[in-house]
Amino acid sequence: MEVSLTSDQKAFIRQAIETGRLQHEEEAVQEALSLWEERERKRAEFLASLEDAKASTAQGEGRVITQQSMRELAEEVKHRGVARLNPSEKRDSRFLSICRSFETENLCQHFGTSWVPK
Repeated sequence: MEVSLTSDQKAFIRQAIETGRLQHEEEAVQEALSLWEERERKRAEFLASLEDAKASTAQGEGRVITQQSMRELAEEVKHRGVARLNPSEKRDSRFLSICRSFETENLCQHFGTSWVPK
């Protein structure tokens, strides 16, 4: 097989050989092919997981993400969090630490606190 490289590519390979990064020009082609194979493998994995996600959604599993669904999710999380708190521990440090871990003003507002991340 014969491979034609641009002058920039040849200069890039020469520099890699001069600096000791590569020993031979063939190594550059081998490394390029390895990287391409890895990228294509990851692409195939992504496409397969995307197809799995589409199939799950078609079967009614999972959630379709919209602004409304996010509001509903925030409400669900709020209700679960409030249910876990002891009624005498109104929005105590545990509750604030949950909000801090989200580090977002919006979610904390959904939970009903005025704490704002710095």
